[in-house]
Amino acid sequence: MVTRDGIEHLIPNESLITGEVINWSHSQNLVRLRLPVGVAYGSDLEKARELMLAAAADTLRVLKDPKPVCLLTGFGDNAVNLEARVWINDPQNGIGSVKSDLFWGIWQRFRDHGIEIPYSQRDVHLKSIPEITIRTGPEEV
Repeated sequence: MVTRDGIEHLIPNESLITGEVINWSHSQNLVRLRLPVGVAYGSDLEKARELMLAAAADTLRVLKDPKPVCLLTGFGDNAVNLEARVWINDPQNGIGSVKSDLFWGIWQRFRDHGIEIPYSQRDVHLKSIPEITIRTGPEEV
């Protein structure tokens, strides 16, 4: 088997019989892409959804029908999790470029409208702190 990156893989017969096989030959050209995006808690989620759908509408290979959707998929440790789901009908031309174009469109719209994509954060709570001594110079004997 040869991947889209030109890498050849040998697949043992046992894997074909017992494992999952994904057929990328596309007997049907309609393919849905899922793009997860996290936004900061406190963000205007309706605005974020509107901006993600606008980015989908402006992405060339994304179909108008079936129409793109944006779902709230969960509440994560650091972000509210959204997911854009879009359809294309030419997967033989690759899916990475469509995802990239859509992510760029989302990034630019979020930046322009103050929607923050958060980074991982952790709060550390100390229950007790041992007594410490701070010295700023050499010890005197």
